[in-house]
Amino acid sequence: MRFSTLVGLASVVASTTALTPITIKGNAFFSGSDRFYIRGVDYQPGGASNPKDPLADTSICGRDIPALKELGVNAVRVYIADSAANHDACMKMLEDAGIYLILDVTTPTHSITRTNPGVSYNEVFLQHVFSTMDVFSKYSNVLAFFAGNEVVNRPNTTRAATYVKASIRDMKAYQKARKLRAIPIGYSATDVTENRLLIAQYMNSGAKEERVDFHAFNDYTWCGEASSFEISGYDQKVKDYIGYGIPVFLSEFGCNKNPPRTFPEIAAIYDEKMTGVFSGGLVYEWSQEPNNFGLVQVSGDLKNIKPLIDYENLKDRYKKVPNPSGDGGATTTDGNPTQCPSKQSGIWEADCKLPAMPQKAETYLTGGAGQALGLKGPTNQWAGVDPPAGSVTESNNSPASSKSPNAASMSIPSLNLMAAASVVSMIFAGLASGVTLFLYWDWVDESSQGHMLPITLQPNVQVTTPDGKTAPIVNRFYTYNFKNNERSLLPGSRVGSEIVDRPVLADAKVVKALPNRTDDLYTALGASKTFADFRREIKNIHNDIHTLIAGFMTNPRVAAFDPIFWLHHNVDRMFAMWQAANPTLEIQPSVDKPSISYQGQVQGGTIGMQSRFLPFKHPDGSWWNSQDITSVRSIWNYGYGYPEVPCGRRSDTNEQLDKLTTAKINMLFKDRVAITKRAENQTVVQWKDNIVIDQAEIMGSFQIIVLGKDPGDYISTWNCLRISSVLSLYLGPR
Repeated sequence: MRFSTLVGLASVVASTTALTPITIKGNAFFSGSDRFYIRGVDYQPGGASNPKDPLADTSICGRDIPALKELGVNAVRVYIADSAANHDACMKMLEDAGIYLILDVTTPTHSITRTNPGVSYNEVFLQHVFSTMDVFSKYSNVLAFFAGNEVVNRPNTTRAATYVKASIRDMKAYQKARKLRAIPIGYSATDVTENRLLIAQYMNSGAKEERVDFHAFNDYTWCGEASSFEISGYDQKVKDYIGYGIPVFLSEFGCNKNPPRTFPEIAAIYDEKMTGVFSGGLVYEWSQEPNNFGLVQVSGDLKNIKPLIDYENLKDRYKKVPNPSGDGGATTTDGNPTQCPSKQSGIWEADCKLPAMPQKAETYLTGGAGQALGLKGPTNQWAGVDPPAGSVTESNNSPASSKSPNAASMSIPSLNLMAAASVVSMIFAGLASGVTLFLYWDWVDESSQGHMLPITLQPNVQVTTPDGKTAPIVNRFYTYNFKNNERSLLPGSRVGSEIVDRPVLADAKVVKALPNRTDDLYTALGASKTFADFRREIKNIHNDIHTLIAGFMTNPRVAAFDPIFWLHHNVDRMFAMWQAANPTLEIQPSVDKPSISYQGQVQGGTIGMQSRFLPFKHPDGSWWNSQDITSVRSIWNYGYGYPEVPCGRRSDTNEQLDKLTTAKINMLFKDRVAITKRAENQTVVQWKDNIVIDQAEIMGSFQIIVLGKDPGDYISTWNCLRISSVLSLYLGPR
């Protein structure tokens, strides 16, 4: 059986019955006077690695909604919405199919960050959230809004809950002030044993104006027919939420460890032993992605879908398991709020007292949030309380506009590094020296206690010249002053006379964030079992660092002059390490992006896996592209190697490579001993990289050596053309 776009559009136009808005009574949802149970699916075609709005494209929603209806669902969860797009057609199709929408109002670029939640809680974030509410509140089949998804995902990220809850309070205030329909607002939590109940208690504590209307969590503990109500821990979770007073449901469920999935947990979820507390759940997920949770397979041309065995099993299970009669044991009177949990160091660190709404956002309550800017609107994740100076414009009821510090135009290693390098090589071909210095910063190196590179902290440094003498130079890693002729070589770049995002200004913040950053990176390397998971985690870390130290990374022409440019090569190192620890997996393309225009050259079309990395070529004359680096072995084909992932191991089996790299990851990130002293001497020794530049092309073999000490025999040991090592004290005191 296949479903197509045309069949889908035709099959949903016959029904015109409007859905009754869902309300809450006590700890249950109701449609009018009838108890409402969520029997739904998490709907994100393309997966988390390729976020898009499926309800803004009728070719997608029209293809899928008939199959959703046949599956027997009454709700879908959509993780991302483009508030600037029109959703009327898809929302009408959902309504005609009897399907409600549960919508996440955040996006990857408009969300509370785990590492710096207070910085990300600002007027740009709230403008996006409020305008999204404006857009979707008119639809009667919007069941609920999620204010966040798994923002607190480990014990050391619990302080972010303070700002998620503040945004829930603000959303409720906006609903009331703007006279919007009181669509229920809640939070989707991670099932973290240490704080699962703490976050539920926290979100339901305090005044009614700041409490969630419902609570949900993602749960994958019931794995196949061998599990049970008791083995999975469902029995204990029912006990945990007795007397909670508001609706609770599973925002994601459906363990895939024992495929195919037969969903035996559904018999328990819709049984009275659970329905007195739980109001159903959402199966993860609709389309088949690299993580293998899909119910349907989308065709290569995106026009058709083919139901998989999990779809058939779920449909059969839904048919066989009815909802309980009556109210299913629900408590229909309002419950009492829970007590705000006390702080516990390393386990629960959220504040009971919420921060005030950002002053600039308060005007939205009276004047409205203004135009919905959608996915292309400014991000809320900048450095500091206010946007970078010179990047903000104001207009009537319009939000501040700022450049995003998110550097990656795609989540593919080296794209920005190579793009910026190509610009430099083209601009200075024939003028610059044949020696180019590549360096980068290990974000979590224990020897530096999390400090920025010492070289970034002083305006001037002493260097050792090739003849052994010392000489003072202006420290370009402290700041960069553009000369007049240099600025003229950067057409289309709006820059001042100086790069002002000095790393030294962020040193204290970087040190403070070291424990979280270390834990996040260790988890990203050790726990991400799909490329989509790893890409999301490494991008979050990358963005959090940019939030601390800013940067001009959105513009390749300016990026090469930025003192923080070397941040990105550590992303490459992490990619290589993760790939080596998961040698059977390959990276997957993200959505294509508009091409970057370089001086004298315009790359047509979009940037994707096959896009050329101008001006880099292989020895055979073919252009480098992202497809070349889908695995660690393909990275080795470039001649790149790292101490943790040496090219000399290219003949290892997958098992040997996995074992080697996993041991390296554990050695780097576990059982650390704090270093309490830092050297004071600012004398610097530089080691150089020999890169032959032939006009606008770099062809053949060359070396990139990034070391904190004399290379010695590393080259012969690693057997690489291009060798990279990372020491946070590189170019530091000697």
